[in-house]
Order: sequence, then C-alpha cells, then structure tokens
Amino acid sequence: MKQKKLLPTDAGTERNSGIEAIKVMAILIIIINHTFQTFESGSQYTAGQDYVLKLTTATTSIQQIICTILRYGGSLGNNIFFVCSAWFLLDSKRADKKKWISMFSDIWFISLFILGAASMSGSCRLSTKIVIKSLFPVTMENNWYMTCYLLFYPIHPALNSIIDRMEQKQLLRVTIVLLVLYAGISYVIHRKLFMSWLVLWITLYFTIAYMKKYLKESSEKRLFNVLLIVTGLLGNTGMVLITNFLGLRVELLHDKLLYWNVNNSPFLIMTAVGMLNSGRKAGGKNYLINRLSGLSMLIYLFHENLIIRTCYRPQWVDFVYQICGQNYLMGGVILALVISTASAAVSFVYEKTVQKPVHDAAWKMYTYVAKAYQKLETVLLSFR
Repeated sequence: MKQKKLLPTDAGTERNSGIEAIKVMAILIIIINHTFQTFESGSQYTAGQDYVLKLTTATTSIQQIICTILRYGGSLGNNIFFVCSAWFLLDSKRADKKKWISMFSDIWFISLFILGAASMSGSCRLSTKIVIKSLFPVTMENNWYMTCYLLFYPIHPALNSIIDRMEQKQLLRVTIVLLVLYAGISYVIHRKLFMSWLVLWITLYFTIAYMKKYLKESSEKRLFNVLLIVTGLLGNTGMVLITNFLGLRVELLHDKLLYWNVNNSPFLIMTAVGMLNSGRKAGGKNYLINRLSGLSMLIYLFHENLIIRTCYRPQWVDFVYQICGQNYLMGGVILALVISTASAAVSFVYEKTVQKPVHDAAWKMYTYVAKAYQKLETVLLSFR
C-alpha cells in the first residue's frame, strides 16, 4: 500500500481534513517565519546587506513589531505539527520500519540532490562545511525537526506502554511536573534542566495523552478551544510587546524581542493544542487540503534545505527588497507565498517521479544491512 507523505504525523489511515487544514496553515506560517529569519540574519551570498531587518531589537515601528511576531510562527508551526502527530501516534502499537526508512531516504536524497544541482550550476560558492553537512543531513541536524522525529518515532510505542499502565492521577502528576520544568522554568531560563527538543516532545506527548484519555468532554467544547487559542496568541503577543516596551527603556532588554521565540513557549503550546482540537472538531474530507498536507514534509525539506536557506534565499530576499524597499511586511509575505507555491510544485513532481525508486532503493539497502547485522548479533549472543 502506498505510504502517505507528510511531515511526521499520524498512524491512522483516515484523514480528517480539519486537522490537515491546520497542518497546511502550519507549514505556511513556518515558511513565513523562515523568510523573515533570512531578512533578519543577512548573508555573505548577497552583494549588499541593506535588506537586513533587526527583529531582535526594541523598536517604535509597528511594521517591525508585526514582522517580529511573525517570526514566532515557526515555533507555533512546529508545535502544531507535533501535537497533531502525537494525537495519532498515541493509538499506535508499533513503529513502522518502512515509514522510518522512507523518511530518512527522502531527507538524504533531497539534500544530496540539491548539493549536486548547486555544485553543477556553479551559482553558489559551497564551503567545505556546507558540503559535509549536506552529505550527512540527519546527523548534522540540517533540519532539526526531522532528526528529532527520527529519534522520537521509534520510542513512541514504549511511551504508549508506559502511559497505558498509568492511572489518571499518576499521568496527571507526571504531566504537570514535565510542563512546569520544560514549558515553565526552561521557558523563562533557556536550556536549563537539561532541556532538549526531544525532552520537550516527550512532555507534549504526555500532555496530549492526558487530554485524549481524560479531557474528552472539555477538548470537544468550542469555547474551551477558543479560550486556548486566544489566550495563547494574546499571551505570546503580550510577551513581545512587554519586552519591547521595557527594551526601549532598559538596555539589558534592548535586543531581546525574540527571547520568547522557543518551542517550549506555554502560550504557543496552548495555541497549538487549541488548533488541534478545533481541527478535529471541524472534521470533513477535502481532497486538495489532504494532498497539500500530504506534501508537507517534502515542502519543508525543499524550502528549508541547508543550501537553499544559506545561499539562495538571501538572494531572493535581496531581490524582493530591491522591489519593495522597506515595506518588509508586504515583501516578506509575498516571497513566502511564492516559496510555498514553488516548494509544493517541486514536492509534487518529486513525489510522482523519484520518490518511489528512492524508497525502494533505501528498503533494499536496509534488508542487506539487516541481514549482516543479524549475523553479527548471532555471534554476539553466542558469547558467554
């Protein structure tokens, strides 16, 4: 049976277009975030740096504040994708090896393909560091979400087993402790308590598990989810505005507007959970939305490829700046929409032409490696 192609998501077979629409929205706001990230960072691959917009700095410009808030869309989009994944994975009894290998092969092939295309075209001066990272995209965490998912996916059945053995009170206590540690303390004081994105995902996984098992009625209520979304969005925006207000007056906070732009933001987590529940409630089936959502992993891999984001996207941003000038908001959103459309088109072509042979070759390679390992394992087990 043909596998579904998407940013790591569900273990089921039926697609709820309400949830799929939320994921389409998530990939769009992630691309908008990445576009403004390029506006912010500058690049050695552009002749000038006039387009650079310092979104970390306190400002009186409403446009700049809006652009800063849009930068938070990446963390929100990441959380949306993961909580949607968690919702379905909680019903999964095992990890599918073919799904894991197919995902790994897509990551590797796309990275290698773009490396080859860029090298042959000569349009980008590739450093040794970029070449090495492109050859090992998973190990080098070129796309952190994908590496983290490849680590998380194989352990989710074990997490499900642990969750299933817990009583409600136990699960509640574990969930509260994890949220306080990693969406509370580590949100205020970054990277403390051995915080990592894998630890955060386990925290969110237990949170979604408790909601799915014991908050069924509340999570179905429209008012509950509206409150989650509104509180989350207002809370996140409020943190940015307060930091900006203080940053104009306190030197220590002058460049901290993006300090709260982290995946473990309690406000962005609340928003993502509310959107998941709203999508579930909406239900329905829409072929176009489902197809776009099914391409989301590929869209992510193409548009946020290391060489694309390092070499080419700064050039596109500079080009847009030459046309739109300091109307950063309009220029950034237009460019993000163009990138989204182009990435979707390239992903569709890849899916229809190259993806199946890539998956087949990866699976064949895996079978050879697995047989060799089994022989080694037999030898190791024989030692006493």
